[in-house]
Amino acid sequence: MLLSKNEHEKLKKEHGEDKTSKLITTLDEYKEQTGKKYKSDYLAIKKWVVDAVDKPAKPKYDAVANSRPAQHYDAGPEHLQQCLDALKRRDERNEML
Repeated sequence: MLLSKNEHEKLKKEHGEDKTSKLITTLDEYKEQTGKKYKSDYLAIKKWVVDAVDKPAKPKYDAVANSRPAQHYDAGPEHLQQCLDALKRRDERNEML
């Protein structure tokens, strides 16, 4: 991390000790993972790292939680009889095979 003592003090004054530490760690990890280099780590922190740390993490999509509830379907006795007849015909066809 390339921060001058003055830049580090400015960050601590503006964001506090704990958050400054988190900002520096976030940028360090990003640079390590991507190989990216900045002319000024201080400006990178001011430009995007603060927003990235402040922004709550996006929840992952939960297919179960986002699915629509099953709708009750009452087909009535006629539909039930049609289904039973279709099953009976299927069973008869299978017996012939």
